[in-house]
Amino acid sequence: MLIILFVACKEDKPKILNIEDLRPKATETKKEQNVSASSDTLTNYIKSYNKDSFLLEIKSLNPIEAKSFFNRFAPIKQEKFQLFTSDTMLELFHSTWTFKDSMSTTNAFYNWLDIEHSSKLGGNFSFGKQNYLMIISKNKIDLIESNQKIPFENWCYLLRNRNSETKNFRWIVLSQAKKKKVQWEFYEPFSLKPFQI
Repeated sequence: MLIILFVACKEDKPKILNIEDLRPKATETKKEQNVSASSDTLTNYIKSYNKDSFLLEIKSLNPIEAKSFFNRFAPIKQEKFQLFTSDTMLELFHSTWTFKDSMSTTNAFYNWLDIEHSSKLGGNFSFGKQNYLMIISKNKIDLIESNQKIPFENWCYLLRNRNSETKNFRWIVLSQAKKKKVQWEFYEPFSLKPFQI
């Protein structure tokens, strides 16, 4: 009986396993991203900002990864750039959200007004302390932010050409001078009109 007691109390030593034997192995190696392709893309953006008629004189740009309220509405494309000119004191940012259709664009814009600014069409609110220009076109929302005055005509030419809109279009334009309230206008070929609902 004593022998049974010793056998029952004997400890089993656990088998030691090597963690490397248990970890899954990668089946393919990670490919390096093609940096020259993104440099080419940025060069094309700079060229598009600097066409003769736009007079924006952008020397370089820096892409910025940033989420915004409009990302909640699944834009098919979103871009934000910090733009640099020969004026080192200028702070200039351009954001664009492209949606699949005009319904999606309108939905995102109305929700932004309602939730972000507790406002409605033609409402009285402020973006912030900088200068702002927001243009809502058929399937895009563009936002330009700057610490200096924003030349509407230059941005208008740029965005009209990028959107391939030459006739029969109507944009909602929200502009705000530093520390002021938003001004609402329509832009139709090729002039600003008073905003009327």
